[in-house]
Amino acid sequence: MKFNRVLLLSILFFSFLSCGDDDDDDEPLGEEFLTAILDGQTFQHDQNRNNASLNANVQQGANGLAFSFRGVKEIFGETDINLRGSVSGYTGVGIYTLENAQLNFRIFGNGYNVNTNINPESTGILSITKDDGEFYEGTFEFVAFANSGNKATVTDGRFKVKF
Repeated sequence: MKFNRVLLLSILFFSFLSCGDDDDDDEPLGEEFLTAILDGQTFQHDQNRNNASLNANVQQGANGLAFSFRGVKEIFGETDINLRGSVSGYTGVGIYTLENAQLNFRIFGNGYNVNTNINPESTGILSITKDDGEFYEGTFEFVAFANSGNKATVTDGRFKVKF
């Protein structure tokens, strides 16, 4: 009887130890990534596509520096979904919103053609948390509309891209 009790306690103890946090989705694979939730579905840049470059850059624009990023999600047998963000008047690490910056988000492909510049009800925020000469890193979320009135909602957006 004592052996059974020790065996049961051992099983419970090792079961407890093996229970961990299975939230592997919190850390995207790879050194570079772009992930988000698009209308309740996971959007993750497909790094295996030949024409699906994940990129971000800063360049001189008409209103000072401009920052932009782009990721592509491949959908087998259908049109890829492109997600793009850009801000004019870029000053480095900081928070950019539709209200305080020339910020724009756009999604197109596979039935999407939405833009945050189309409807005044659009919302959006881009937070650049790293711009160190090696990587751009940040978070984003937005609601964008199509001319038809259809909308797309993006939450939990995160990216890390090499210069």
